Amino acid sequence: PFIDPGFPCDRNQGIAETAEMADGVENVIQVLPNAEDEPEARTIENWALVGHPNGIDDIDDVFWKVFHPDGSFKVQIHGKKVEVGFDLLDNDPTILDITDLGAPGQVGTMWDAAHITGQVSDDAITAVDWGIIDLMYQWQRQLWYGDWDIHKEQMCGRYTVEATVVANGAIDVMTNTLEIQCFYNLEIDFTEVHWGTITPGGSKVIPGDTTFGSSEYPTVKNTGNSGLQVGVRFSTMFQVGVPGPKEINLFDAAFGKSASVLQWIDPINAGDDAWFYDNNANQVLCANEVGKLDMSVHPPSTLPQGNYAGTVTILGAWAPEVCWNGLDGTLGPITPTPQIP
Repeated sequence: PFIDPGFPCDRNQGIAETAEMADGVENVIQVLPNAEDEPEARTIENWALVGHPNGIDDIDDVFWKVFHPDGSFKVQIHGKKVEVGFDLLDNDPTILDITDLGAPGQVGTMWDAAHITGQVSDDAITAVDWGIIDLMYQWQRQLWYGDWDIHKEQMCGRYTVEATVVANGAIDVMTNTLEIQCFYNLEIDFTEVHWGTITPGGSKVIPGDTTFGSSEYPTVKNTGNSGLQVGVRFSTMFQVGVPGPKEINLFDAAFGKSASVLQWIDPINAGDDAWFYDNNANQVLCANEVGKLDMSVHPPSTLPQGNYAGTVTILGAWAPEVCWNGLDGTLGPITPTPQIP
């Protein structure tokens, strides 16, 4: 499960007062990217509360380094210090009163986001004398923040985040992790399949293409970040407005990333689920990839002429073993349960 919209983070029912997680999960939060980056890429905020034995004035800089699940470098973010202002009437935009960060009960504020997702307890924020807000008012701690984006096509899995504090030339580093959830998102560029005139005893083909948006030619697209296996199911087609067993129950279909690598399944009986997966990557769609879907109908030779109607259902299943799974830099099965739309 995840909290959405607004707070796409989940501590997997962990204990709010600690950094421990339930069921042996080690990382602190999980984030679900936006499919197709709509309405925008998911933004992740890093926050650090820092202090120094000689006083917070000795703190020179705070920055974060973010690493992909395979250990490769993703981005470095330099933090911005939250300035504590006591004059609420001060219009100087460089001064931010700590109360502008909100409170655990103020929906949409930073403190509420951290609290509702279980990352920080209420007391840790608001407790007198030792809570974050009071420690900042007492000039014992500084709060720094920075943000970075995760796009839906970027690898899923466990990211490492190193927070570094610089003071008088010395550094201190704290390492944490977060989980970018794996998901697929099946999209099609057609809403109807028109077979047109059907000749009894002959087949009729609806050809697909790999240009998403050309609704006349069926195309399937994966706008998630993990592998998508595609399937198809045909219902029985009945003659419209005519009683009796005048029906079509036999079909076939082909699917692949290009016309040269299509997997053809023939026959497909009405009501059966036909999955395309030819033991290679040609039928599995990874992030941003599209596939061509051809469909055929096989009317019996005794079928009378007329209008026939039925349904075609495009199926999706999770197939991480073909695409980058993001956990350790290798291909293979993935441990976390994916979010499947």
